[in-house]
Amino acid sequence: MRKLFAIILSISALSPISTVAKAETVRIGFVERAGYAYVDQGTPKGLLVDIAAKILSTAKVDFSFEALPQQRLVATIKDGKEPVCSLGMFKNAERESFAVFTKPIYKNQPIGVLVSTSKKPNFAKFPTVAALVNDPNLTLGEINGFSYGGFVDDLISKMAGKKYTASVTPALLVGMLNVERIDYMFADPEEYEALADAVKVDRSAVTLLHFKDIPEGNQRYLMCSKAVPQATIDKINTAIEP
Repeated sequence: MRKLFAIILSISALSPISTVAKAETVRIGFVERAGYAYVDQGTPKGLLVDIAAKILSTAKVDFSFEALPQQRLVATIKDGKEPVCSLGMFKNAERESFAVFTKPIYKNQPIGVLVSTSKKPNFAKFPTVAALVNDPNLTLGEINGFSYGGFVDDLISKMAGKKYTASVTPALLVGMLNVERIDYMFADPEEYEALADAVKVDRSAVTLLHFKDIPEGNQRYLMCSKAVPQATIDKINTAIEP
C-alpha cells in the first residue's frame, strides 16, 4: 500500500496540471497625456494605448492598463517586484540600469517648443533651441521626473536660463503657460492641441515652434520591471512590427 502511494505521488509530481503555472497579468502603467494615453469615462484611450493593446494582443500576453503618477510608476518598475511596464517611455542609460526595454513601439515627430501665441514674437530672435534655453529672461516649465528625450534632457540639465519644475501633468503645464506662470515648455506635435483641450485652453492661444537644431523624433518603448519574464519580453518584441 505504501509503495502504491509513493507511485501515485511520483505521477502527481510529473503531472502537467501541477507544474503549469497560470500566466501573470502584466500591468501597463501610463502617465495621462491627452492624445497619447488617458482615461475617458473609465476606459483607457489614446494613440499609445491603441498601439500597445494591438501589440500585446498579438503577443497573447495578458495585460491591464492603469493610469499612474510618473514618479510612482518609475519607482514600482525600479523596485522590480511586480510584472509592470510603463507605456511609451524614452530610453536612457539611467533607466536601463534598472529596467528592461522592449523594441520601440512608436517614433515621435520632432519635439517642439510650445509658447503663448501672443508671445510668439518674443521668440523670433532665437535661431536655435540651445540659444533659447540659455536666455536669462525666459522661464522654461518642466515636469518633475519627466524625460523629453536625450537631446532635450541634456539641454535642460546644462541650461543657464530659468526653469520652473512642477509635479503636474503635461496638460496642467499648458494651463500654467496660458496664465503666464511659465514662458515656454517642450511638447510633441502629436499632443499639444489635445493638451490644450484638456485644460480648456483655446488651441489658437498656443503655438508650437520648431527649431533647426532639434533632431528627429524620439523612439518610445515599453519600459518593464525585471519581474516581467524574458519570455514575455521576447513575445512582445516578436509582435512589434519592424
